[in-house]
Amino acid sequence: MKQEEDAIEGSIRDLRSSYAAKKNICDKQVKEAANFDERIAFAEMGVYEPHFEFSDSEEYKTAINVVSTSRRQ
Repeated sequence: MKQEEDAIEGSIRDLRSSYAAKKNICDKQVKEAANFDERIAFAEMGVYEPHFEFSDSEEYKTAINVVSTSRRQ
């Protein structure tokens, strides 16, 4: 009986450990999905994350002018 009890307790420990690891993965994926859903909601309202790293609008304007000038040539 003692060996059977030890085996069952070992199985329970293994299952708890496996569950904890899988729960962490699941929780992380739920957070990522919520973040993605938030981005979609913002996009539907016309709010987008910036794709460029300009310090201000003048720097952005200059970059646009440079690209436009190079295309004309």
